[in-house]
Amino acid sequence: MKTNEHIGTEVILALRQVVAHQPEMDKVKLFIDEVDKITSLVIGLSSRLLRLNLNHTRDNTNDKQLFVEKKAKLEEQLEEARKLRQSIFRRAHVVFNTLNKYLPKTAVHGFGGFIKEKIRLILEIRQQAETLKNEEDLLKCLKEYSTGGVMVI
Repeated sequence: MKTNEHIGTEVILALRQVVAHQPEMDKVKLFIDEVDKITSLVIGLSSRLLRLNLNHTRDNTNDKQLFVEKKAKLEEQLEEARKLRQSIFRRAHVVFNTLNKYLPKTAVHGFGGFIKEKIRLILEIRQQAETLKNEEDLLKCLKEYSTGGVMVI
């Protein structure tokens, strides 16, 4: 992750040295921030929806209405986040046009790789965090079970 962030920082520094207009720099920085945030949002909403579905299949309660409402709300939020992600990536051409205007092709290509790797790393970190959380929940359940407590997951 540090290596990838270093690549992104190098591109920003190179761009800062040659860009005459601050609004162009701001667009590049904003794009990076938006990619980070929207990727995290889409992954987070997808994870919550998956957990909701998994918990519902394990849950024997008859509160189907609450499940349907929560599921619909999460699906709606996820769809809006996906539309926002598409909008952000449609605006990427402005960023790449700016980079192409000021930087050599290798730097522009490096920036594209930086963005792809950033998305991949965010996904990987979130998956690892989910796995860790699930393992902690399992250990908690096993610990409570072994001490005679009852816990429903």
